[in-house]
Amino acid sequence: MFALSSGFLLSILLPFQGGGASPVALKNAEAARAITIEFGLDYWAGKLIDRALAEAKTADDKSELLLARCDVLRLTANRRVNDKERLPALGKAGEAYVTFLDSSPGADRVTKAQTNLGILANQYGSTLVRMIENDVIGKEREEAVQTAETIFKRALKGMNSIIDWWEALPDDNPQKNLNQFTVYYPTVFNRALVYLYWAQLYPAGSVERNQRAKQAIAYLEEFAIGAPFLPSQRAYKALADCYHVLGQLEDAYDYYDYVSSNVKELLSQETDLDPAFVEQLHDTIQ
Repeated sequence: MFALSSGFLLSILLPFQGGGASPVALKNAEAARAITIEFGLDYWAGKLIDRALAEAKTADDKSELLLARCDVLRLTANRRVNDKERLPALGKAGEAYVTFLDSSPGADRVTKAQTNLGILANQYGSTLVRMIENDVIGKEREEAVQTAETIFKRALKGMNSIIDWWEALPDDNPQKNLNQFTVYYPTVFNRALVYLYWAQLYPAGSVERNQRAKQAIAYLEEFAIGAPFLPSQRAYKALADCYHVLGQLEDAYDYYDYVSSNVKELLSQETDLDPAFVEQLHDTIQ
């Protein structure tokens, strides 16, 4: 295991260079993310951010470092294998993003935070629903649901902003094509999944459950029409889950069968598909 000494940390914390979000703040923020991703050194990443924040001289520098702290919390939570540890860690990260967005950061950081919070909302929702289904969440369920409500509402606000921005771009704007598959499609899909997970936090037959599941269906149907093959099949699979949540089991089965047939047909016809793509296809029909 790579050991990070205090000397290494100090070598990253270069003397302050003024003017906006300084190169020093950017370097420290990226270093904190990197040592979390590459080496799993969450503690040292936190210490690095704390030290850098103490030496930050501008609001932009502090904002950049606070966003990095949110990212480190999210990355740390993602490595938790046990859902009982993963859920509160994701909740802590989600609440950090909400606080950060409420601090009125710069536009570029808002977009980054909104995107990452959207991903986190999906992860928090899937983890909480899985715990509920497996009956492994007890008295902390009420608090977890309240946390989900906070994260979902703020995440949806951000995802809607990103979607509106992309859809307002002229077709000849290079950003339209550049961000279609990396930002737009993932955000639209995540938004629908958040509504699906949100629906499952309410009792069967309740108005809240039905409204949110139907909203997820509307978004998924729109998404599936224009999406490439794999994302569209994932959307149809999620549609099946929505109908299952609504208790419309025949419709759910029809969608499950539709996805299974499409994927098996592609696999039977194409023999030179990339192995990673094939694995993703198999995951879709599990």
